[in-house]
Amino acid sequence: MGTVLVTGVGSGIGRATTRAFADDGWRVYATDVDTEGLATHIDCRPAAVDVTDEDDVARIFERVRDEVGGLDCLVANAGYCQPGPLEDLPAERVDRSDRYADIYDALEGDGLLGGGPLTVSPERVAATIYEAATADAPAPRYPVGLPAGLALATRWLPRPVQDFGQRAAIRSLAALERFRRALGE
Repeated sequence: MGTVLVTGVGSGIGRATTRAFADDGWRVYATDVDTEGLATHIDCRPAAVDVTDEDDVARIFERVRDEVGGLDCLVANAGYCQPGPLEDLPAERVDRSDRYADIYDALEGDGLLGGGPLTVSPERVAATIYEAATADAPAPRYPVGLPAGLALATRWLPRPVQDFGQRAAIRSLAALERFRRALGE
């Protein structure tokens, strides 16, 4: 097998992706800014890397080049997420506006991000990443889960129809989350 570098391996999708490659015999360079998360990757070559630090990134690529000559695959998984509309995401955290209450309620509920029926497991995402990385002729897109599959399937629809469908889905998830909260109070 080949050599892969995976960023953001401390948890979730990065951890599951690292496991998928290692289980198939790949030489895995597992990187994360969180050194505690690296300790669990015993059959990998761990490295503390902050992908926002150019020197850290240069050091890991130098290490890979010196040890094995180069990479066959790079999984750029490291990231930071604060879900919400862009205009509500300034550099410093501020109070959210009520304008996007439906989106926030939908994201904070269990439907999308909290293990509900539309949530996709890190292992499923990792399996899809592995499939794409090892395919002889990779597909242009690999949708994972029902929401991504629906978005891909409806991309041929006129934009106003797509927008209407997305708004209806968000409002439905938000209403379900508000109802769930009301039952819990």
